[in-house]
Amino acid sequence: MKKTLKTLINTGLFMLCFSHSHGLALVYNLNDVNKPVNSSNGVGTILSNFTDPGFNGIDDTFDGSVTLNFSITFDIYPSGGTSAHIGLVNSADGTRPIVIGNYYSDYWNGYRIERRDGGNNQFLNPLTFGNNPVVEGQSQAFTLTIDYNAGALDTGTLIIDGDSTVYDIDDYDYSFDEISFTAAFESAISATNISVSIVPEPATYALLSGALALVFVAVRRRFKA
Repeated sequence: MKKTLKTLINTGLFMLCFSHSHGLALVYNLNDVNKPVNSSNGVGTILSNFTDPGFNGIDDTFDGSVTLNFSITFDIYPSGGTSAHIGLVNSADGTRPIVIGNYYSDYWNGYRIERRDGGNNQFLNPLTFGNNPVVEGQSQAFTLTIDYNAGALDTGTLIIDGDSTVYDIDDYDYSFDEISFTAAFESAISATNISVSIVPEPATYALLSGALALVFVAVRRRFKA
């Protein structure tokens, strides 16, 4: 029994150390998506909690960070401009809290979006990345990081490959359970190198450590009995 208990404890400690060393991160390496010229509008969901469980708790109770990496390429960019973006989606109300891409502009840009009464979208705090023009056939990489503060305002920042500026997406409260890629007509667009990582704050580790300790105590008492 003592040997079995020791094995359980050592296994538990190994799992705890493994979790710490990996930051308890949930990491999703996602499929590339593309929309050939004049195909149907929109590409749809890249990642959804309904098919890839793991981030349905990303709301105002979550404390940690979410990082979304991706690249977008316009293989064909119409002279009149077009739109394409990757965004975080709250499927319950259709809100897309943050979308990054291009909106009929010569430059890459991004928006915070909120859903207004009547189902109309309200575009908030538009960001234009002035040093990053859209170049046909040239891939542009983005890193979007959301820092969640449980019970308080959250913050978002964006880093664009080739631009040392860190763009502040401001404070807000929101949840998301999908990531989608949307594109308009008359263009050929692809999104590649898409990945998401979710990392709880160290306070979460403490909770897990405490829970693990309680399990050890319960197991020890059972073996003594």
